[in-house]
Amino acid sequence: MSRNNLLGNIPTQLGSLRSLQVLEFSHNKLSGPIPQEIGNLISLSTLALSDNNFSGSIPDSIGKLGNLTILFLDENKISGSIPSSIGNLSKLIQLNLRVNNLGGFLPTGMNNLTFLTYLRLSDNDFVGQLPQEICNSQALVNFTAANNHFTGPIPRSLINCSSLYRVRLDNNLLKGHITNALGVYPYLDFLELSNNELYGHIPHELGALSSLQKLNIAGNHLNGSIPIQLGECSSLLFLNLSRNNLEKSIPIEIRNLQSLQHLDLSQNLLTGNIPGQLGLLNRLEILNLSHNQLWGSIASTFDDMMSLTSIDISYNELEGSLPNIPAFHNATIEVVRGNKGLCGVIASLSPCTTTTTSKGRNNNKKLVLLLIPILGCLFCSLLVVGAMSVGFRRVRKTEASFIDGSNENP
Repeated sequence: MSRNNLLGNIPTQLGSLRSLQVLEFSHNKLSGPIPQEIGNLISLSTLALSDNNFSGSIPDSIGKLGNLTILFLDENKISGSIPSSIGNLSKLIQLNLRVNNLGGFLPTGMNNLTFLTYLRLSDNDFVGQLPQEICNSQALVNFTAANNHFTGPIPRSLINCSSLYRVRLDNNLLKGHITNALGVYPYLDFLELSNNELYGHIPHELGALSSLQKLNIAGNHLNGSIPIQLGECSSLLFLNLSRNNLEKSIPIEIRNLQSLQHLDLSQNLLTGNIPGQLGLLNRLEILNLSHNQLWGSIASTFDDMMSLTSIDISYNELEGSLPNIPAFHNATIEVVRGNKGLCGVIASLSPCTTTTTSKGRNNNKKLVLLLIPILGCLFCSLLVVGAMSVGFRRVRKTEASFIDGSNENP
């Protein structure tokens, strides 16, 4: 009976339908509490009450539904904590409680739900730790618990959970070394761990995630360099490593991410030039390199980045002319503020002079011009030395001939 604009409460008399196997009231306008009598539906395999206005708590009697495989209570106004009786639902395959007003600690009985393939807890007010044994059966495919107040480590059972397809644990207070939290997931296409308190180096093993399309680990305490292995994530569309403590240069291997549309490396401690190879990412739409310690000029390869719609390179040590592309034409001064000496197409920015252009964009030419006289002097010196050596040999030869001639006279 989904999508029928039904109003009012679920009648308690519904509990007398003991042979009922499927109850779907999703996407209606039902309200009030979920009645305790729901626990009388002992044959029920599917209970779907998503996207209504149900309020109150989840009834304890729900633990009597031993044949339940699907439980959808998402997008309501349900409050309170998850009843401990939920641990009795040992056949449960899909559990969706997202977007409610649920809170408190998760019951330890949730570790008994070993057949879960979908567990969605996002957008509530849960606290405490996530269930650590949630993927012991290697069945979990979709695990989302974003936008809560979870603390402690990422569940240890996820390390070997090769079945995972999508993981969202962002906007919590999760702690621990990121290397100890992640494994190799051949099917994973979405990994969102941003805005937690994870630390350590970005694992090189992420490069083995050939199906990964979105990687967001921004807003943690990660350090070290960006691993070159990320360039092997050939399916990546979205990469956000911002707001960490990443160091050293941007690896040129990022050029291999030819499907990349969004790249954010802002608010780190990155140094060196902006690799010209980034200009070869012809599908890139959003690029943010702001608030780092990048220096030098922007390579001419960026002149071909016509797909770029948004760029921010503010608060670095960049200089020289800006690429003549729409992303800068349509930008404000804020996206280049706080640099050493940029000039060019943005209004309020100084126009580039020939001197400025050659100083910025053509630093390599300046180096060549500096090397030419030095190399010229070296070449001339070699010619002089060579000429002197030849002359010296000729003199020696002449002297030798003269002496030989003298010896022949009586």
